[in-house]
Amino acid sequence: MVRSLLFSLAGSALMAAVLATSAAAQFPATSSGVVTSVLSNGAGGVLVGAGGTVLNLKAPPRMPVFTGIDTYADLLDPTPLPGRVEPGILGCVLDVMGSITTDGVITPGIVDIQPLAVEHVGVVTANTLGKTGGTISVNGAACVLNTDPRLPIGRLTNDLGLPINPALAVRGIQAAAEGYQSTDGSNLLYCSSIQVIGLPAATPGLQVGIVTARFKRGGINAGLVEVVGGISGLPLTLARTAVVNVTVYVSGATPKAPPIPLGIAASNPGALVGTRTFSFRTAKTFSVPPKTAFVRVTVGGATVTSDVVPVF
Repeated sequence: MVRSLLFSLAGSALMAAVLATSAAAQFPATSSGVVTSVLSNGAGGVLVGAGGTVLNLKAPPRMPVFTGIDTYADLLDPTPLPGRVEPGILGCVLDVMGSITTDGVITPGIVDIQPLAVEHVGVVTANTLGKTGGTISVNGAACVLNTDPRLPIGRLTNDLGLPINPALAVRGIQAAAEGYQSTDGSNLLYCSSIQVIGLPAATPGLQVGIVTARFKRGGINAGLVEVVGGISGLPLTLARTAVVNVTVYVSGATPKAPPIPLGIAASNPGALVGTRTFSFRTAKTFSVPPKTAFVRVTVGGATVTSDVVPVF
């Protein structure tokens, strides 16, 4: 383990206080801040310095993190994220929701760890994706897709959530990009999503996609999951008023658990011929967000399933 990733408290009275466990009552707890240190707490969890304090996160039965991080060992991994010079998650934004004892031990229900988010909504201003090391620029920001499994893997899609031919993303077409800014001097935006509006899917035939799968972390809809996407390749003979329903699934409580069907979403005619859009919100709330989601649709006896996408 690279020492620069660790906040050494060994041998201090503070270490003893932070690591102490208690049978006292649990109280609701939330904390957020920029990560300045990460250290194993010696009991399967981690000590994370963020927001001016050191959070003692107890090891839960399942790592309740929005990103591809599945274990606390992943949090301690000092390998820099793409485009970043900081070790591991140092400099990322941490949000924790859970409960805390009077001794300061947090049992997390939700942990969200992301580099500081950047979003651009506007138009494509340049596209060199066909060249080695090529990028696509949105509002002048040069964007690439994130490939690190510790964060949501980047996707280049249309507004139905379906892969597109990158060559069709010409200058001036509407687009949106979401990701984080590099710190290695390249000035690149590493994206979880680059969405180009109005383009057809790269391949023909019936298919369904997810644009976003979000867990609502606050407000009146806290704990709900929202899934938005679209369908392409519908038969041209299908009436615009025909009922086409989408079944929404999320991952189970453990990696080996079967997926959970959440419900049915009705679809509406899309902007392009042979397309539909859908928007779904769960009726139940989740104390721990599901890791992934996918959708399925059946039309004329043919059933297709979307890619599995992270919920974040």
